[in-house]
Amino acid sequence: ISLFARYSISPSSSQVGFSQVNRSDFRQQSVTGGATAVLGSSASNDLRFNWTSASVRSEWIGTSAGGAAVLDLSSWAPWATPTFSAFSIGGLGTVATGDGGHSSQNQMNVVDTFAVKQGSHYLRFGVDYQQLRPRREGPISSLTLGFAALSDFLSGRPGWLNYSESRSVATRIQTGSLFAQDTWMLAPPLTMTYGVRWEIAPAPVSQRGHPLYSGSNSTAPTHTHSGVPIWSARSTNLVPRVSIAYRLTSDGRSVLRAAVGAFLDTTYAASIDELNGEPFNSLQLTPPYFIAPVNSGPRVLYGFDGNLKLPRSTEWNVTWQHGWGNWAVTSLSYVGAQGRNLLRREASLRPTTEIAELELVTSHGTSSYGGLQAEYRQRLTRGFQGLVSYSWSHSIDTGSWDSSVFLVRAGITAANDRASSNFDARHVFTAALAYDVKLSRGPRFLASGWGLSGVLHARTGFPVDLLAADTLKGFALANVVRPDLISGVQVWIQDPNAPGGRRLNRAAFSLPPSNLQGSLGRNAIRGFGMSQLDIAAQKTLSIQDRATLEIRAEALNILNHPNFADPERYLVSPLFGQPTSMLNLMLGSGTPYSGLSPALQMGAARVVQLRVKLRF
Repeated sequence: ISLFARYSISPSSSQVGFSQVNRSDFRQQSVTGGATAVLGSSASNDLRFNWTSASVRSEWIGTSAGGAAVLDLSSWAPWATPTFSAFSIGGLGTVATGDGGHSSQNQMNVVDTFAVKQGSHYLRFGVDYQQLRPRREGPISSLTLGFAALSDFLSGRPGWLNYSESRSVATRIQTGSLFAQDTWMLAPPLTMTYGVRWEIAPAPVSQRGHPLYSGSNSTAPTHTHSGVPIWSARSTNLVPRVSIAYRLTSDGRSVLRAAVGAFLDTTYAASIDELNGEPFNSLQLTPPYFIAPVNSGPRVLYGFDGNLKLPRSTEWNVTWQHGWGNWAVTSLSYVGAQGRNLLRREASLRPTTEIAELELVTSHGTSSYGGLQAEYRQRLTRGFQGLVSYSWSHSIDTGSWDSSVFLVRAGITAANDRASSNFDARHVFTAALAYDVKLSRGPRFLASGWGLSGVLHARTGFPVDLLAADTLKGFALANVVRPDLISGVQVWIQDPNAPGGRRLNRAAFSLPPSNLQGSLGRNAIRGFGMSQLDIAAQKTLSIQDRATLEIRAEALNILNHPNFADPERYLVSPLFGQPTSMLNLMLGSGTPYSGLSPALQMGAARVVQLRVKLRF
């Protein structure tokens, strides 16, 4: 029997921003332990345990940078005393100040696996249990003042005002799995692995005595009281998987692999919406003059579809791999996937004043993926090694993010939003090369230890989903309103003043009447592609027998090739149709919630850095 245990604690903080600063303080503790027991010559049991506690407290701090005034909305709503305030203009973004909230989560995970070898079979059986306890400390109240477009703000036309109150809440989420798997050596050239997994995922329940809403888009929401599950759990969540590996040649240089399997998302990302949903976050929309009390406006209710199901995906792949001597490997693969019962947030407009809008988490999402992948790898030969890969693929779905909210009503369903995924990149090419340089002359410590390397990345553009504005009555909707495409008008036009020398033509799009969906489909426009070459040179010096010194110079985007972010997609924006940043800021701004540091993210301007590493 062997045992292990470890404990870690990692407090940290980050501060990002200029005109407004977002400060976040994080704290995480973790205890992990395990025991492995060898039971005779052919069996073993492996037990793992983990407990983790994580918390974050954040705030938005207004600054006077550039002569700006710190945001203060108290004069717009004298009846409200918000702890968080925001000001928004459609197409230009939002500025905020105040308390961002304090939330935490405890997690416990226990996994036990028993393995035994019987002849040509290698069997594994096990159990996996996880419990999450997210909670939010409150209450927090927020006030957002917004205008649909810059022209509305400049002309003095009315905007909208949202007020919300978030109470203190906690919930418990549990998932469990039983699994069995067998790896069977059928014959010397053929190996098959097959198994089944039974997933158990009961619906979460409130831990602090507050009612929750559940229902459907066609019925009024109903209350679910504390301790009662939000939706009905199912006990038939069996998912099988099988794969084979077959040697096509006796020397093993050519191999065929194939696999198919089903998977369930037991984490239910939306289940922690108890922390954000009604009545813990009761959103009020006031009339457009900002003077009415909070209880005069319609309310937005948040809830869960009573027929919510576990998101399910089926994945398959076939790969042929061939080795050329001892120096190169070629592989050709087809990869496919299909998603059903995926989480999709849907909002419906109500004609009553009591419940004007309802947002439900549903299982109406679908997705599919198909991709052809080719790769050539050369092992280290005469100082050279390299890789070239290419993929052609197409990802399609009804919504690419769990957080997006889609409007549904007559003539607008999930099927209307089925199109290329937000992250769909049709063609992707990568090439990498490394060369160990040996000089024929000079002292030994200078003649050896040199290395050169380079990586080339290239892909086609992501889709861009054009909308009239980023909100409707202050409510962020991912599909309202798409414009009409005017026939015969060029979509892209040349513009020497625009980044990249071209921009979308505003005249090619018009807004449909009465907030109806236009003829332009979701993600029908493609943005800018990307290409970047990174190179590096290094020298390794030996220091006696036990240490080495590595000096490495790296240049990211050595050609300083401009890679632009997707063009501004909101028609109300004065910058519509042209990118407002480089690609690196679009992919991630280096905040605690997304991406690398902008300087090191893909698509940045040229960055040169020097690294020195001592090994001993």
